[in-house]
Amino acid sequence: MRIYVHTLENHDYSTMQNKLSFDEKERAAKFLNQGDAHAYFVKEAVKRRSLEIITGVPAENFIFKKGEFGKPQIAEKINFNTYRAKGAIVVGISSEAIGVDIAYLDPAIQLKDYAEVALTSFEHATLDNPKQLITHWALKESFLKFIGKGLHIEPSEIGFEIVDESTIKFISEHQDLAKNQCNYCLIELEGKWVISICFKENCTKLDLNFLNKQPGIQLISNTSEAEPRFFYQPLFQFLF
Repeated sequence: MRIYVHTLENHDYSTMQNKLSFDEKERAAKFLNQGDAHAYFVKEAVKRRSLEIITGVPAENFIFKKGEFGKPQIAEKINFNTYRAKGAIVVGISSEAIGVDIAYLDPAIQLKDYAEVALTSFEHATLDNPKQLITHWALKESFLKFIGKGLHIEPSEIGFEIVDESTIKFISEHQDLAKNQCNYCLIELEGKWVISICFKENCTKLDLNFLNKQPGIQLISNTSEAEPRFFYQPLFQFLF
Protein backbone atom coordinates (compact mmCIF):
# COMPACT_ATOMS: atom_id res chain seq x y z
CA MET A 1 0.00 0.00 0.00
CA ARG A 2 1.33 3.41 -0.96
CA ILE A 3 0.18 6.82 0.19
CA TYR A 4 1.28 10.00 -1.63
CA VAL A 5 1.05 13.36 0.14
CA HIS A 6 1.67 16.82 -1.31
CA THR A 7 1.28 20.13 0.50
CA LEU A 8 0.46 22.75 -2.09
CA GLU A 9 2.78 25.68 -2.67
CA ASN A 10 3.11 28.47 -5.21
CA HIS A 11 4.61 26.52 -8.10
CA ASP A 12 3.66 26.46 -11.76
CA TYR A 13 1.76 23.21 -12.10
CA SER A 14 0.70 23.72 -15.72
CA THR A 15 3.42 21.31 -16.94
CA MET A 16 1.45 18.49 -15.32
CA GLN A 17 -1.21 18.74 -17.99
CA ASN A 18 0.44 16.03 -20.09
CA LYS A 19 -0.60 13.52 -17.41
CA LEU A 20 -4.28 14.51 -17.60
CA SER A 21 -7.04 13.41 -19.94
CA PHE A 22 -8.80 15.83 -22.29
CA ASP A 23 -11.86 15.96 -19.99
CA GLU A 24 -9.67 16.69 -16.96
CA LYS A 25 -7.89 19.50 -18.79
CA GLU A 26 -11.27 21.00 -19.70
CA ARG A 27 -12.41 20.80 -16.10
CA ALA A 28 -9.18 22.41 -14.85
CA ALA A 29 -9.69 25.31 -17.26
CA LYS A 30 -13.06 26.09 -15.64
CA PHE A 31 -11.64 26.83 -12.19
CA LEU A 32 -11.93 30.53 -11.40
CA ASN A 33 -9.34 30.34 -8.64
CA GLN A 34 -5.76 29.61 -9.74
CA GLY A 35 -5.00 27.81 -6.49
CA ASP A 36 -7.93 25.44 -7.02
CA ALA A 37 -6.71 24.73 -10.55
CA HIS A 38 -3.21 23.96 -9.23
CA ALA A 39 -4.63 21.64 -6.57
CA TYR A 40 -6.67 19.82 -9.20
CA PHE A 41 -3.61 19.42 -11.47
CA VAL A 42 -1.60 17.91 -8.63
CA LYS A 43 -4.30 15.56 -7.36
CA GLU A 44 -5.09 14.12 -10.79
CA ALA A 45 -1.46 13.99 -11.96
CA VAL A 46 -0.25 12.25 -8.80
CA LYS A 47 -3.14 9.79 -9.00
CA ARG A 48 -2.41 8.93 -12.62
CA ARG A 49 1.36 8.76 -12.16
CA SER A 50 1.14 6.49 -9.10
CA LEU A 51 -1.23 4.16 -10.94
CA GLU A 52 1.16 4.21 -13.89
CA ILE A 53 4.07 3.14 -11.67
CA ILE A 54 2.12 0.24 -10.16
CA THR A 55 0.37 -1.06 -13.30
CA GLY A 56 2.76 -0.09 -16.11
CA VAL A 57 -0.12 1.55 -18.01
CA PRO A 58 0.74 5.07 -19.32
CA ALA A 59 -0.75 7.73 -17.05
CA GLU A 60 -2.75 9.41 -19.81
CA ASN A 61 -4.39 6.10 -20.86
CA PHE A 62 -6.41 5.48 -17.70
CA ILE A 63 -10.18 5.69 -18.10
CA PHE A 64 -11.99 6.16 -14.81
CA LYS A 65 -15.53 4.87 -14.33
CA LYS A 66 -17.82 5.28 -11.35
CA GLY A 67 -18.93 2.25 -9.37
CA GLU A 68 -22.29 1.61 -7.70
CA PHE A 69 -21.83 4.34 -5.10
CA GLY A 70 -19.90 6.79 -7.29
CA LYS A 71 -16.40 5.61 -6.36
CA PRO A 72 -13.95 5.94 -9.31
CA GLN A 73 -12.66 2.64 -10.67
CA ILE A 74 -10.28 1.41 -13.36
CA ALA A 75 -10.17 -1.86 -15.28
CA GLU A 76 -6.89 -2.86 -13.63
CA LYS A 77 -7.66 -4.46 -10.25
CA ILE A 78 -6.21 -1.62 -8.21
CA ASN A 79 -8.00 0.25 -5.43
CA PHE A 80 -7.35 3.95 -4.98
CA ASN A 81 -8.64 7.05 -3.21
CA THR A 82 -7.81 10.72 -3.58
CA TYR A 83 -8.75 13.69 -1.47
CA ARG A 84 -7.90 17.37 -1.24
CA ALA A 85 -8.12 19.51 1.87
CA LYS A 86 -7.10 23.14 2.32
CA GLY A 87 -3.48 23.28 1.14
CA ALA A 88 -2.83 19.55 0.74
CA ILE A 89 -3.75 16.43 -1.18
CA VAL A 90 -3.48 12.71 -0.47
CA VAL A 91 -3.61 9.73 -2.84
CA GLY A 92 -3.86 6.13 -1.61
CA ILE A 93 -3.13 3.10 -3.82
CA SER A 94 -3.54 -0.56 -2.84
CA SER A 95 -4.24 -4.00 -4.27
CA GLU A 96 -6.86 -4.35 -1.51
CA ALA A 97 -9.68 -2.09 -0.33
CA ILE A 98 -8.43 1.26 0.97
CA GLY A 99 -9.89 4.52 2.24
CA VAL A 100 -7.88 7.72 2.75
CA ASP A 101 -8.80 11.19 3.90
CA ILE A 102 -6.92 14.36 4.75
CA ALA A 103 -8.49 17.15 6.78
CA TYR A 104 -7.32 20.66 7.64
CA LEU A 105 -7.17 21.26 11.38
CA ASP A 106 -9.26 24.42 11.43
CA PRO A 107 -9.33 25.80 15.00
CA ALA A 108 -12.37 27.93 14.17
CA ILE A 109 -14.70 24.94 13.73
CA GLN A 110 -17.38 24.79 16.41
CA LEU A 111 -18.38 21.41 17.85
CA LYS A 112 -21.99 22.48 18.31
CA ASP A 113 -22.35 23.17 14.58
CA TYR A 114 -21.50 19.56 13.68
CA ALA A 115 -22.77 17.55 16.62
CA GLU A 116 -26.09 16.41 15.12
CA VAL A 117 -24.91 15.74 11.56
CA ALA A 118 -21.41 14.37 12.17
CA LEU A 119 -21.20 12.77 15.62
CA THR A 120 -22.67 9.79 17.41
CA SER A 121 -24.09 10.37 20.88
CA PHE A 122 -20.91 8.84 22.36
CA GLU A 123 -18.67 11.18 20.36
CA HIS A 124 -20.85 14.17 21.21
CA ALA A 125 -20.43 13.37 24.90
CA THR A 126 -16.67 12.74 24.80
CA LEU A 127 -15.16 15.09 22.21
CA ASP A 128 -14.36 18.56 23.50
CA ASN A 129 -12.25 20.42 20.92
CA PRO A 130 -12.10 21.11 17.14
CA LYS A 131 -9.03 18.90 16.60
CA GLN A 132 -10.82 15.87 18.00
CA LEU A 133 -13.89 16.57 15.86
CA ILE A 134 -11.84 16.88 12.66
CA THR A 135 -9.84 13.74 13.45
CA HIS A 136 -13.02 11.72 13.97
CA TRP A 137 -14.50 13.14 10.77
CA ALA A 138 -11.39 12.01 8.86
CA LEU A 139 -11.76 8.53 10.36
CA LYS A 140 -15.39 8.38 9.23
CA GLU A 141 -14.52 9.52 5.71
CA SER A 142 -11.72 6.98 5.34
CA PHE A 143 -13.94 4.15 6.59
CA LEU A 144 -16.81 5.05 4.26
CA LYS A 145 -14.37 5.17 1.34
CA PHE A 146 -12.93 1.83 2.43
CA ILE A 147 -16.34 0.14 2.21
CA GLY A 148 -17.07 2.03 -1.02
CA LYS A 149 -20.25 3.80 0.06
CA GLY A 150 -19.05 7.37 0.55
CA LEU A 151 -21.67 9.49 2.29
CA HIS A 152 -24.53 7.13 1.42
CA ILE A 153 -24.31 6.34 5.14
CA GLU A 154 -24.80 9.22 7.54
CA PRO A 155 -21.57 10.11 9.42
CA SER A 156 -23.57 10.28 12.65
CA GLU A 157 -24.38 6.57 12.28
CA ILE A 158 -20.76 5.51 12.75
CA GLY A 159 -18.32 6.54 15.42
CA PHE A 160 -14.87 5.90 16.83
CA GLU A 161 -13.05 5.87 20.13
CA ILE A 162 -9.31 6.55 19.90
CA VAL A 163 -8.15 4.61 22.93
CA ASP A 164 -4.38 4.89 22.51
CA GLU A 165 -1.58 4.73 19.92
CA SER A 166 -2.50 1.19 18.89
CA THR A 167 -6.25 0.93 19.53
CA ILE A 168 -9.17 2.58 17.74
CA LYS A 169 -12.63 1.20 18.43
CA PHE A 170 -15.36 1.29 15.78
CA ILE A 171 -18.83 2.11 17.13
CA SER A 172 -22.05 1.55 15.18
CA GLU A 173 -25.50 0.06 15.63
CA HIS A 174 -25.25 -1.27 12.05
CA GLN A 175 -24.09 -4.85 12.56
CA ASP A 176 -23.26 -5.25 8.87
CA LEU A 177 -20.84 -2.31 9.08
CA ALA A 178 -19.22 -3.64 12.24
CA LYS A 179 -18.32 -6.83 10.35
CA ASN A 180 -15.83 -4.93 8.18
CA GLN A 181 -12.40 -5.99 9.41
CA CYS A 182 -9.95 -3.16 8.91
CA ASN A 183 -7.08 -1.26 10.45
CA TYR A 184 -6.55 2.46 10.88
CA CYS A 185 -3.55 4.75 10.78
CA LEU A 186 -3.84 8.37 11.92
CA ILE A 187 -1.04 10.84 11.19
CA GLU A 188 -0.78 14.54 11.95
CA LEU A 189 1.25 16.74 9.59
CA GLU A 190 2.88 19.94 10.83
CA GLY A 191 -0.01 20.57 13.20
CA LYS A 192 -2.09 21.62 10.17
CA TRP A 193 -3.60 18.43 8.75
CA VAL A 194 -4.63 14.97 9.86
CA ILE A 195 -4.49 11.97 7.52
CA SER A 196 -6.68 8.93 8.16
CA ILE A 197 -6.00 5.64 6.36
CA CYS A 198 -8.38 2.68 6.56
CA PHE A 199 -7.08 -0.59 5.14
CA LYS A 200 -7.29 -4.39 5.20
CA GLU A 201 -6.03 -6.27 8.24
CA ASN A 202 -3.64 -8.34 6.12
CA CYS A 203 -1.66 -5.29 4.95
CA THR A 204 2.05 -5.75 5.69
CA LYS A 205 3.50 -2.55 4.20
CA LEU A 206 2.44 1.04 4.76
CA ASP A 207 4.59 3.52 2.81
CA LEU A 208 3.96 7.26 2.92
CA ASN A 209 5.65 9.31 0.21
CA PHE A 210 5.93 13.09 0.63
CA LEU A 211 6.27 14.85 -2.70
CA ASN A 212 7.51 18.33 -1.84
CA LYS A 213 9.19 18.15 1.55
CA GLN A 214 9.57 15.98 4.62
CA PRO A 215 7.02 17.52 6.98
CA GLY A 216 6.79 17.37 10.72
CA ILE A 217 5.02 14.08 11.42
CA GLN A 218 3.21 12.84 14.51
CA LEU A 219 1.78 9.32 14.57
CA ILE A 220 -1.50 9.56 16.45
CA SER A 221 -2.52 5.92 16.24
CA ASN A 222 -1.78 2.82 14.16
CA THR A 223 -3.85 -0.31 14.80
CA SER A 224 -1.93 -2.56 12.39
CA GLU A 225 1.30 -4.51 12.68
CA ALA A 226 2.60 -2.72 9.56
CA GLU A 227 4.98 0.00 10.68
CA PRO A 228 4.55 3.22 8.63
CA ARG A 229 7.63 4.10 6.56
CA PHE A 230 8.17 7.70 5.48
CA PHE A 231 9.91 8.73 2.26
CA TYR A 232 10.64 12.02 0.52
CA GLN A 233 10.64 12.35 -3.27
CA PRO A 234 10.40 15.73 -5.07
CA LEU A 235 7.11 16.07 -6.94
CA PHE A 236 8.54 16.82 -10.37
CA GLN A 237 11.08 14.01 -10.09
CA PHE A 238 8.22 11.70 -9.19
CA LEU A 239 6.06 12.84 -12.10
CA PHE A 240 8.69 12.84 -14.80
